[in-house]
Amino acid sequence: MQEITNKEPLGDFREKAQRTNDNNRRIWYTAPTANILVVDDYKMNLKVFKNLLKSSEMNIFLAESGKDCIDMVKNNSFDLIFLDHMMPEMDGIETLKVLRENNMCDNTPVIMLTANAIIGSKDK
Repeated sequence: MQEITNKEPLGDFREKAQRTNDNNRRIWYTAPTANILVVDDYKMNLKVFKNLLKSSEMNIFLAESGKDCIDMVKNNSFDLIFLDHMMPEMDGIETLKVLRENNMCDNTPVIMLTANAIIGSKDK
């Protein structure tokens, strides 16, 4: 249970959303020289990820499998890798193991993504 610390209404979110338009939105940061690799076997997730990062001006590279990821890392340098955990054939953990064993991403942060909400998944 969460404690309620303030019972004051926050306002009408629908009204605020209608008043907000693209001209009022801020781009919080840009990184036009950053190379980001996003790995996911689900094409819709790749599309969503790329669109979410569009305003950052980062160079977004997409891979649809662990094998594609390894091939891309062999031939490119990335500043950050987002890696899906649950993929067929070679999952994210297996992919990361290959990358690390072959010193392919020693200085590259890798963020593992999952939609798995089963008890024990957080520890894994």
